[in-house]
Amino acid sequence: MTLAEANRLAREIEGRVSLLIHSASTTGADLAAATDNLYAHFIGGLALVDGIGKVWAVSELAQGWPHSPEAGLLAAKVAATGQPQFEVLIAGDHDATLLIGAPLTRQRDDPAGGDTAPISLIGAIPVETLDLAASSQAVERETHGASSFSMPWAA
Repeated sequence: MTLAEANRLAREIEGRVSLLIHSASTTGADLAAATDNLYAHFIGGLALVDGIGKVWAVSELAQGWPHSPEAGLLAAKVAATGQPQFEVLIAGDHDATLLIGAPLTRQRDDPAGGDTAPISLIGAIPVETLDLAASSQAVERETHGASSFSMPWAA
């Protein structure tokens, strides 16, 4: 991966992290509201998972991954740090999903009356949807510009 591609992907992922943090702070444990706000950015779905791996809610698009060890580990890392964290879920030979977790600022009450571990809002992004074609074009433009650059002392 080139520097230009890495920078572009970092900006894209950082933008999605910001959206997830904003939603986690404004919608709290209301997964339906979070889904309405984030649907286009997390097409792999959303879930609320606590720091011990208990799945509290799952959006319609979240297929299987909320109950994965990776989602539980991600929720534990978010609970431990209080900061957004990342995990990659590899399913099969070619399916990779980036999981991004952010802490909820308003926690959900346990209906059974017990204490709950901190809950994370986790969004899933299939890696193939991260526009690598745009990165390739940016790298091509950058490389072209670099190759036409000349050093004044190299004449």
